[in-house]
Amino acid sequence: MRVSGPFLDQLNALNNNPAVHNIIAATHFPILEEQMHRDVHKSGWAFSNAYAGNLTLGKQVLKIKKLNQVLSGHTHISKSGST
Repeated sequence: MRVSGPFLDQLNALNNNPAVHNIIAATHFPILEEQMHRDVHKSGWAFSNAYAGNLTLGKQVLKIKKLNQVLSGHTHISKSGST
């Protein structure tokens, strides 16, 4: 909550601001399943996925109605998706 709490507070403040119409969220690590690379044949990916993502935060971020895009780094492989 030390990082996710203030991040969600900022997104909610933007969401509640009538002057804001679209929100783009940027994160260091992936927060959505669509951003995660899974490779069951390489144990390194399983280990990395255990520590390099926050899907719980992603579920909260997706509740933001004005959210337009989520851009995340540290994916190592290009990903694109929609929810």
